[in-house]
Amino acid sequence: MIVTSCRRGALAVALVCMSTGSVQTQQSSEACANVDALKRGQEQLAKDVGELKRLMQTVLMQMVRPVTPPADPSVAGSVESDGQVSIVGSAMLGHPTAEIVMVEFSDFQCPFCRRYYEETFAQIKARYIDSGKLSYVVKHMPLERVHGTSMFAAVSAECAGSQGKFWEMRHRLLSLGSPMSAAQLVAEASAIKINLGDFTQCLANPSMERKVRADISAAVTLGVHATPTFLLGRLQTKGTVTIDQRIEGALPFAAFASAVDVALTRGDAGLRPR
Repeated sequence: MIVTSCRRGALAVALVCMSTGSVQTQQSSEACANVDALKRGQEQLAKDVGELKRLMQTVLMQMVRPVTPPADPSVAGSVESDGQVSIVGSAMLGHPTAEIVMVEFSDFQCPFCRRYYEETFAQIKARYIDSGKLSYVVKHMPLERVHGTSMFAAVSAECAGSQGKFWEMRHRLLSLGSPMSAAQLVAEASAIKINLGDFTQCLANPSMERKVRADISAAVTLGVHATPTFLLGRLQTKGTVTIDQRIEGALPFAAFASAVDVALTRGDAGLRPR
């Protein structure tokens, strides 16, 4: 290795320096100075290599493994093409026939998802969702290699959703943010007043994890590799959304407002005919 070779070279020069004894010639002084410079170079090289390893590890940890969509047709979330995503069966907020749809791929332990929720989501809801201009859909993209309990949190949100309390559970989970124990999740479920017996049975049901993994598969197919990522598009027939714009990261409200306003001006804004 280069680092090993550099160390051997430094040791050889250091021995030369030591052999000169108390009589220091100009040549040996220069050699000793070179030793110091070489040592400093080695230290900087070691730091650079360490930083490179850290960055590579971060990238690898954030990669999401592809997951084959489940064959079970009752599990929603499959992607019909690179430019369309199904929202059938996904948690939706707002008018179900609003022409413009925003799909969020989220991780309950992602700090940027939490920042977006705390700083921006309420403004989007007030201006666009509550007014019927926008439907808002959440899909899951738990980065399990980084956030160890994010899959469990996503499943718990879906289980709360099976009792009509997805959005309440989402609020509580994003407020927690930190790694979540089973006891914490049950406590959050209790706080939103759902049936705990049904909730715990749902957590053990593998169909809910399959549903979350179908969302991950959709994200991978669409080239979504980080959270939060938002896909903005138009509602089509059979519960699919044609994607027109992509927003990545916890951007300020103005960025979202600009994108939604552009989408609304591309056609007849508001509600689609039933």
